[in-house]
Amino acid sequence: MGTVIGTLLLFWFGYSIWISSITEYYAMVTEVYGMPDGVGEALSWRERGGRAGYWKIQKFHHKFVLTYVEPYGQLEVMRQHSTAYSMSVFKKTSRIVYDCKKNKGKYRSIGEEAFSLAEDFGFLEPVRVSYYGSDGKLHMEMERNRSGRMEITNYSSEDQPQLLQSTLLRTPEGETDGNDMKSQQFEVTYNPDGRPLTCSLSSGKKNSYGVNGERYVYQDGYLSAVCYLDNEGNPVCNNLGVMMIEFCYEDGNLRSIRYYSDEEGLKRTDGFYGVAIEEFDYEKGNLVERREKGQNENWEYDTNQVYRYRYSYNEKGMLTKEEYYGIDGNRVREKNLTANELVLRSIRLQLEGGCGLYLMMLKERRRTKALFLSYNCPDGRTIRFFSKTVIPVGSTEQRKRF
Repeated sequence: MGTVIGTLLLFWFGYSIWISSITEYYAMVTEVYGMPDGVGEALSWRERGGRAGYWKIQKFHHKFVLTYVEPYGQLEVMRQHSTAYSMSVFKKTSRIVYDCKKNKGKYRSIGEEAFSLAEDFGFLEPVRVSYYGSDGKLHMEMERNRSGRMEITNYSSEDQPQLLQSTLLRTPEGETDGNDMKSQQFEVTYNPDGRPLTCSLSSGKKNSYGVNGERYVYQDGYLSAVCYLDNEGNPVCNNLGVMMIEFCYEDGNLRSIRYYSDEEGLKRTDGFYGVAIEEFDYEKGNLVERREKGQNENWEYDTNQVYRYRYSYNEKGMLTKEEYYGIDGNRVREKNLTANELVLRSIRLQLEGGCGLYLMMLKERRRTKALFLSYNCPDGRTIRFFSKTVIPVGSTEQRKRF
Protein backbone atom coordinates (compact mmCIF):
# COMPACT_ATOMS: atom_id res chain seq x y z
CA MET A 1 0.00 0.00 0.00
CA GLY A 2 2.81 2.36 0.91
CA THR A 3 4.50 1.70 -2.42
CA VAL A 4 1.33 2.58 -4.30
CA ILE A 5 0.88 5.81 -2.36
CA GLY A 6 4.52 6.71 -2.92
CA THR A 7 4.19 6.07 -6.66
CA LEU A 8 1.06 8.22 -6.83
CA LEU A 9 2.75 11.05 -4.95
CA LEU A 10 5.76 10.87 -7.26
CA PHE A 11 3.47 10.93 -10.29
CA TRP A 12 1.56 13.90 -8.90
CA PHE A 13 4.80 15.76 -8.18
CA GLY A 14 6.04 15.19 -11.73
CA TYR A 15 2.67 16.14 -13.19
CA SER A 16 2.60 19.34 -11.12
CA ILE A 17 6.00 20.34 -12.49
CA TRP A 18 4.89 19.53 -16.04
CA ILE A 19 1.71 21.61 -15.91
CA SER A 20 3.55 24.48 -14.21
CA SER A 21 5.98 24.85 -17.14
CA ILE A 22 5.25 27.00 -20.18
CA THR A 23 7.08 26.84 -23.51
CA GLU A 24 7.08 29.64 -26.07
CA TYR A 25 8.97 30.20 -29.32
CA TYR A 26 10.20 33.49 -30.81
CA ALA A 27 12.41 34.73 -33.63
CA MET A 28 13.98 37.29 -31.28
CA VAL A 29 14.29 37.66 -27.53
CA THR A 30 15.26 40.26 -24.97
CA GLU A 31 15.39 40.37 -21.17
CA VAL A 32 12.92 41.92 -18.75
CA TYR A 33 14.45 42.56 -15.34
CA GLY A 34 17.12 40.02 -16.24
CA MET A 35 14.82 37.22 -17.43
CA PRO A 36 14.20 36.10 -21.04
CA ASP A 37 11.17 37.45 -22.86
CA GLY A 38 10.04 37.10 -26.46
CA VAL A 39 9.92 40.00 -28.92
CA GLY A 40 7.11 40.23 -31.45
CA GLU A 41 4.59 37.48 -32.11
CA ALA A 42 5.22 33.94 -30.90
CA LEU A 43 6.11 31.46 -33.65
CA SER A 44 3.61 28.74 -34.50
CA TRP A 45 4.53 25.11 -35.13
CA ARG A 46 4.23 25.68 -38.87
CA GLU A 47 6.43 28.82 -38.77
CA ARG A 48 9.15 27.00 -36.83
CA GLY A 49 9.22 24.06 -39.25
CA GLY A 50 11.30 25.71 -41.97
CA ARG A 51 13.34 28.17 -39.91
CA ALA A 52 17.12 28.10 -39.76
CA GLY A 53 17.02 29.27 -36.14
CA TYR A 54 14.71 30.52 -33.40
CA TRP A 55 14.53 30.84 -29.61
CA LYS A 56 12.68 28.53 -27.24
CA ILE A 57 11.71 29.91 -23.80
CA GLN A 58 10.79 27.40 -21.10
CA LYS A 59 9.31 28.80 -17.91
CA PHE A 60 9.33 26.63 -14.80
CA HIS A 61 8.51 27.36 -11.16
CA HIS A 62 11.78 29.10 -10.27
CA LYS A 63 13.73 28.63 -13.48
CA PHE A 64 13.81 29.89 -17.07
CA VAL A 65 15.62 28.03 -19.86
CA LEU A 66 16.42 29.89 -23.09
CA THR A 67 17.53 27.67 -25.98
CA TYR A 68 18.61 28.63 -29.48
CA VAL A 69 17.21 25.98 -31.80
CA GLU A 70 18.97 25.40 -35.13
CA PRO A 71 18.56 22.35 -37.38
CA TYR A 72 22.14 21.09 -37.19
CA GLY A 73 22.22 21.23 -33.39
CA GLN A 74 25.88 22.26 -33.51
CA LEU A 75 25.91 26.03 -33.13
CA GLU A 76 29.60 26.34 -32.29
CA VAL A 77 30.72 24.24 -35.27
CA MET A 78 28.42 26.13 -37.63
CA ARG A 79 29.73 29.45 -36.33
CA GLN A 80 33.29 28.28 -36.96
CA HIS A 81 32.65 27.55 -40.65
CA SER A 82 29.59 29.52 -41.80
CA THR A 83 29.27 33.30 -42.15
CA ALA A 84 25.49 32.97 -41.71
CA TYR A 85 26.20 31.98 -38.11
CA SER A 86 29.40 33.89 -37.33
CA MET A 87 28.83 37.37 -38.81
CA SER A 88 26.54 38.91 -36.22
CA VAL A 89 26.89 41.79 -33.79
CA PHE A 90 25.67 39.67 -30.88
CA LYS A 91 27.06 36.17 -30.42
CA LYS A 92 24.35 33.60 -29.66
CA THR A 93 24.66 30.95 -26.95
CA SER A 94 23.07 27.52 -27.40
CA ARG A 95 21.38 27.46 -23.99
CA ILE A 96 21.05 29.87 -21.08
CA VAL A 97 19.62 28.73 -17.74
CA TYR A 98 18.22 31.32 -15.32
CA ASP A 99 17.88 30.16 -11.71
CA CYS A 100 15.57 32.58 -9.90
CA LYS A 101 14.08 33.42 -6.53
CA LYS A 102 11.09 35.51 -5.54
CA ASN A 103 11.89 39.10 -4.48
CA LYS A 104 8.63 41.00 -4.17
CA GLY A 105 10.25 43.70 -2.05
CA LYS A 106 12.71 44.62 -4.77
CA TYR A 107 10.01 45.36 -7.34
CA ARG A 108 7.88 47.21 -4.80
CA SER A 109 10.83 49.49 -4.08
CA ILE A 110 11.33 50.23 -7.80
CA GLY A 111 7.79 51.49 -8.25
CA GLU A 112 4.17 50.62 -8.94
CA GLU A 113 4.74 49.97 -12.66
CA ALA A 114 7.62 47.58 -11.99
CA PHE A 115 5.62 45.81 -9.30
CA SER A 116 2.68 45.30 -11.66
CA LEU A 117 4.96 44.05 -14.44
CA ALA A 118 6.86 41.68 -12.14
CA GLU A 119 3.60 40.10 -11.04
CA ASP A 120 3.36 38.49 -14.51
CA PHE A 121 6.46 36.39 -13.79
CA GLY A 122 5.88 35.80 -10.09
CA PHE A 123 8.18 38.58 -8.79
CA LEU A 124 11.21 36.46 -9.71
CA GLU A 125 14.75 37.72 -10.22
CA PRO A 126 17.74 35.72 -11.51
CA VAL A 127 20.31 34.71 -8.90
CA ARG A 128 22.38 32.49 -11.19
CA VAL A 129 22.68 32.57 -15.00
CA SER A 130 24.54 29.76 -16.77
CA TYR A 131 25.59 29.75 -20.45
CA TYR A 132 26.05 26.36 -22.16
CA GLY A 133 27.32 25.19 -25.54
CA SER A 134 25.38 22.77 -27.74
CA ASP A 135 27.52 19.93 -26.33
CA GLY A 136 26.47 20.79 -22.77
CA LYS A 137 29.78 22.44 -21.85
CA LEU A 138 29.50 25.33 -19.40
CA HIS A 139 30.81 28.48 -21.13
CA MET A 140 30.02 31.06 -18.46
CA GLU A 141 28.24 31.35 -15.15
CA MET A 142 27.15 34.47 -13.27
CA GLU A 143 25.79 34.75 -9.74
CA ARG A 144 24.17 37.62 -7.89
CA ASN A 145 26.55 38.78 -5.15
CA ARG A 146 25.84 40.54 -1.86
CA SER A 147 25.82 43.95 -3.52
CA GLY A 148 23.04 42.80 -5.83
CA ARG A 149 25.21 42.77 -8.98
CA MET A 150 25.64 39.82 -11.31
CA GLU A 151 29.23 38.57 -11.09
CA ILE A 152 31.05 36.15 -13.40
CA THR A 153 32.09 33.09 -11.37
CA ASN A 154 33.04 30.83 -14.28
CA TYR A 155 34.27 31.81 -17.74
CA SER A 156 35.67 29.78 -20.66
CA SER A 157 38.27 31.88 -22.47
CA GLU A 158 38.35 29.22 -25.18
CA ASP A 159 34.66 29.70 -26.06
CA GLN A 160 34.47 33.46 -25.35
CA PRO A 161 30.71 33.66 -24.61
CA GLN A 162 28.86 36.96 -24.71
CA LEU A 163 25.94 38.44 -22.82
CA LEU A 164 22.53 38.32 -24.47
CA GLN A 165 22.13 41.33 -26.81
CA SER A 166 25.36 42.94 -25.64
CA THR A 167 28.90 43.40 -26.98
CA LEU A 168 30.52 44.18 -23.62
CA LEU A 169 32.25 40.77 -23.58
CA ARG A 170 32.98 40.73 -27.30
CA THR A 171 36.63 40.06 -28.20
CA PRO A 172 38.28 41.20 -31.46
CA GLU A 173 38.68 38.37 -33.96
CA GLY A 174 41.87 36.42 -33.49
CA GLU A 175 42.55 37.88 -30.04
CA THR A 176 42.05 36.58 -26.53
CA ASP A 177 40.74 38.92 -23.89
CA GLY A 178 43.54 40.19 -21.68
CA ASN A 179 41.11 41.17 -18.94
CA ASP A 180 40.38 38.72 -16.16
CA MET A 181 36.74 37.85 -16.85
CA LYS A 182 36.28 35.93 -13.62
CA SER A 183 34.90 38.18 -10.85
CA GLN A 184 33.81 40.74 -13.44
CA GLN A 185 30.63 42.48 -12.22
CA PHE A 186 27.85 44.27 -14.11
CA GLU A 187 25.73 47.25 -13.15
CA VAL A 188 22.38 47.30 -14.96
CA THR A 189 19.64 49.95 -14.99
CA TYR A 190 16.19 49.37 -16.46
CA ASN A 191 13.51 51.13 -18.45
CA PRO A 192 9.98 51.37 -16.99
CA ASP A 193 9.03 48.32 -19.09
CA GLY A 194 11.82 46.26 -17.49
CA ARG A 195 14.12 46.15 -20.50
CA PRO A 196 17.78 47.09 -19.89
CA LEU A 197 18.54 50.80 -20.22
CA THR A 198 22.28 50.59 -19.48
CA CYS A 199 24.80 47.90 -18.69
CA SER A 200 28.32 48.70 -17.53
CA LEU A 201 31.36 47.02 -16.04
CA SER A 202 31.86 47.66 -12.34
CA SER A 203 34.88 49.51 -10.95
CA GLY A 204 35.24 51.54 -14.14
CA LYS A 205 36.86 48.73 -16.10
CA LYS A 206 37.06 48.83 -19.90
CA ASN A 207 36.35 45.93 -22.21
CA SER A 208 38.48 44.71 -25.14
CA TYR A 209 37.17 47.57 -27.31
CA GLY A 210 37.99 50.27 -24.74
CA VAL A 211 34.49 51.09 -23.44
CA ASN A 212 32.91 50.74 -20.01
CA GLY A 213 29.24 50.34 -20.83
CA GLU A 214 26.32 50.39 -23.25
CA ARG A 215 23.01 52.26 -23.45
CA TYR A 216 20.07 50.65 -25.24
CA VAL A 217 17.17 52.09 -27.23
CA TYR A 218 14.08 50.10 -28.22
CA GLN A 219 11.30 50.53 -30.76
CA ASP A 220 8.17 48.37 -30.55
CA GLY A 221 10.08 46.03 -28.28
CA TYR A 222 13.00 45.54 -30.70
CA LEU A 223 16.51 46.75 -29.89
CA SER A 224 16.98 49.69 -32.26
CA ALA A 225 20.29 51.18 -31.06
CA VAL A 226 23.32 50.56 -28.84
CA CYS A 227 25.45 53.50 -27.69
CA TYR A 228 28.83 52.99 -26.05
CA LEU A 229 29.62 54.72 -22.75
CA ASP A 230 32.73 55.78 -20.83
CA ASN A 231 33.29 55.48 -17.07
CA GLU A 232 31.12 58.54 -16.44
CA GLY A 233 28.22 57.23 -18.48
CA ASN A 234 28.87 59.59 -21.40
CA PRO A 235 28.79 58.50 -25.06
CA VAL A 236 32.22 57.46 -26.34
CA CYS A 237 33.72 55.79 -29.41
CA ASN A 238 35.18 52.33 -29.07
CA ASN A 239 38.58 51.34 -30.46
CA LEU A 240 37.06 51.01 -33.93
CA GLY A 241 35.71 54.55 -33.84
CA VAL A 242 32.11 53.37 -33.35
CA MET A 243 29.90 55.23 -30.89
CA MET A 244 26.47 53.97 -31.93
CA ILE A 245 25.04 50.95 -33.76
CA GLU A 246 21.59 51.29 -35.31
CA PHE A 247 19.31 48.32 -36.06
CA CYS A 248 16.33 48.56 -38.44
CA TYR A 249 13.58 45.95 -38.73
CA GLU A 250 10.79 45.05 -41.12
CA ASP A 251 8.14 42.37 -40.46
CA GLY A 252 10.13 41.19 -37.45
CA ASN A 253 13.34 40.67 -39.45
CA LEU A 254 16.58 42.63 -39.04
CA ARG A 255 16.93 44.48 -42.37
CA SER A 256 19.99 46.66 -41.78
CA ILE A 257 22.78 47.57 -39.37
CA ARG A 258 24.49 50.97 -39.47
CA TYR A 259 27.55 52.17 -37.57
CA TYR A 260 28.10 55.78 -36.48
CA SER A 261 30.87 57.75 -34.78
CA ASP A 262 28.38 60.10 -33.11
CA GLU A 263 25.32 59.74 -30.87
CA GLU A 264 22.94 61.47 -33.30
CA GLY A 265 23.57 59.02 -36.13
CA LEU A 266 24.91 61.61 -38.60
CA LYS A 267 28.50 60.44 -39.13
CA ARG A 268 28.86 56.96 -40.55
CA THR A 269 31.93 54.86 -39.77
CA ASP A 270 33.14 51.31 -40.38
CA GLY A 271 32.02 48.67 -37.89
CA PHE A 272 33.03 45.18 -36.79
CA TYR A 273 33.31 43.80 -40.33
CA GLY A 274 34.97 46.79 -41.97
CA VAL A 275 31.86 48.33 -43.53
CA ALA A 276 29.46 51.07 -42.44
CA ILE A 277 26.20 49.47 -43.56
CA GLU A 278 25.01 45.86 -43.66
CA GLU A 279 21.74 45.02 -45.44
CA PHE A 280 19.77 41.77 -45.26
CA ASP A 281 17.03 40.00 -47.24
CA TYR A 282 14.87 37.13 -45.99
CA GLU A 283 12.58 34.38 -47.23
CA LYS A 284 10.27 32.64 -44.75
CA GLY A 285 12.26 34.20 -41.91
CA ASN A 286 15.62 32.87 -43.14
CA LEU A 287 18.51 35.10 -44.22
CA VAL A 288 19.05 34.65 -47.97
CA GLU A 289 21.28 37.62 -48.83
CA ARG A 290 23.69 39.97 -47.09
CA ARG A 291 25.15 43.07 -48.79
CA GLU A 292 27.96 45.31 -47.55
CA LYS A 293 28.15 49.09 -48.12
CA GLY A 294 30.55 51.89 -47.29
CA GLN A 295 30.06 55.21 -45.55
CA ASN A 296 28.64 56.81 -48.71
CA GLU A 297 26.26 53.87 -49.25
CA ASN A 298 28.48 52.64 -52.05
CA TRP A 299 29.12 48.92 -52.50
CA GLU A 300 32.16 47.82 -50.54
CA TYR A 301 34.17 44.74 -49.66
CA ASP A 302 34.18 43.71 -45.98
CA THR A 303 36.98 42.17 -43.91
CA ASN A 304 36.31 38.81 -45.61
CA GLN A 305 36.91 40.50 -49.00
CA VAL A 306 33.28 39.83 -49.94
CA TYR A 307 30.55 42.26 -51.03
CA ARG A 308 27.51 39.99 -51.23
CA TYR A 309 26.64 36.72 -49.48
CA ARG A 310 23.87 34.41 -50.68
CA TYR A 311 22.38 31.61 -48.56
CA SER A 312 20.23 28.59 -49.51
CA TYR A 313 18.20 26.27 -47.26
CA ASN A 314 16.26 23.03 -47.57
CA GLU A 315 12.64 22.52 -46.53
CA LYS A 316 13.69 21.90 -42.92
CA GLY A 317 15.47 25.25 -42.70
CA MET A 318 18.93 23.68 -42.78
CA LEU A 319 21.57 25.86 -44.41
CA THR A 320 22.73 23.96 -47.50
CA LYS A 321 24.89 26.46 -49.33
CA GLU A 322 26.41 29.91 -49.06
CA GLU A 323 28.03 31.77 -51.94
CA TYR A 324 30.35 34.78 -52.05
CA TYR A 325 30.30 37.53 -54.68
CA GLY A 326 32.28 40.63 -55.52
CA ILE A 327 31.03 44.03 -56.60
CA ASP A 328 31.31 42.96 -60.26
CA GLY A 329 28.87 40.10 -59.69
CA ASN A 330 31.49 37.38 -60.04
CA ARG A 331 32.31 34.75 -57.43
CA VAL A 332 35.10 35.60 -54.99
CA ARG A 333 37.03 33.56 -52.47
CA GLU A 334 36.02 34.19 -48.86
CA LYS A 335 39.21 35.05 -46.98
CA ASN A 336 38.87 32.57 -44.08
CA LEU A 337 37.53 29.61 -46.08
CA THR A 338 39.64 30.35 -49.18
CA ALA A 339 36.65 29.14 -51.18
CA ASN A 340 33.95 30.75 -53.31
CA GLU A 341 31.13 28.74 -51.79
CA LEU A 342 30.36 26.57 -48.78
CA VAL A 343 28.21 23.50 -49.35
CA LEU A 344 26.59 22.01 -46.26
CA ARG A 345 25.11 18.56 -46.53
CA SER A 346 23.53 16.61 -43.72
CA ILE A 347 24.04 13.03 -44.88
CA ARG A 348 22.45 10.36 -42.71
CA LEU A 349 24.01 6.92 -43.12
CA GLN A 350 23.38 3.75 -41.14
CA LEU A 351 26.59 2.58 -39.51
CA GLU A 352 27.52 -0.32 -37.26
CA GLY A 353 25.69 -0.05 -33.95
CA GLY A 354 22.92 2.05 -35.49
CA CYS A 355 24.80 5.34 -35.36
CA GLY A 356 23.84 8.13 -37.76
CA LEU A 357 26.54 9.91 -39.74
CA TYR A 358 26.41 13.64 -40.46
CA LEU A 359 28.89 15.16 -42.88
CA MET A 360 29.65 18.83 -43.54
CA MET A 361 31.44 19.57 -46.80
CA LEU A 362 33.29 22.58 -48.15
CA LYS A 363 33.16 23.00 -51.90
CA GLU A 364 35.61 25.12 -53.87
CA ARG A 365 34.70 25.14 -57.54
CA ARG A 366 34.64 21.44 -58.48
CA ARG A 367 36.63 20.19 -55.56
CA THR A 368 34.82 19.04 -52.42
CA LYS A 369 36.48 18.74 -49.03
CA ALA A 370 35.36 17.39 -45.66
CA LEU A 371 35.17 19.64 -42.61
CA PHE A 372 33.80 17.38 -39.90
CA LEU A 373 31.98 14.16 -39.23
CA SER A 374 29.45 13.74 -36.44
CA TYR A 375 28.07 10.45 -35.15
CA ASN A 376 24.74 10.53 -33.25
CA CYS A 377 24.51 7.26 -31.33
CA PRO A 378 21.37 5.48 -30.03
CA ASP A 379 22.52 5.87 -26.42
CA GLY A 380 22.35 9.66 -26.77
CA ARG A 381 26.08 10.23 -27.22
CA THR A 382 27.36 12.47 -30.00
CA ILE A 383 30.87 11.74 -31.24
CA ARG A 384 32.50 14.36 -33.47
CA PHE A 385 35.68 14.18 -35.54
CA PHE A 386 37.20 17.36 -36.92
CA SER A 387 39.69 17.95 -39.70
CA LYS A 388 42.01 20.83 -38.73
CA THR A 389 43.46 20.87 -42.23
CA VAL A 390 40.65 20.45 -44.72
CA ILE A 391 41.23 17.35 -46.87
CA PRO A 392 39.52 15.94 -49.98
CA VAL A 393 36.49 13.72 -49.39
CA GLY A 394 37.10 10.06 -50.19
CA SER A 395 40.87 10.32 -49.99
CA THR A 396 43.02 7.76 -48.16
CA GLU A 397 44.07 10.50 -45.73
CA GLN A 398 40.44 11.32 -44.92
CA ARG A 399 39.51 7.69 -44.21
CA LYS A 400 42.59 7.34 -42.00
CA ARG A 401 42.01 10.52 -39.99
CA PHE A 402 38.27 10.11 -39.52
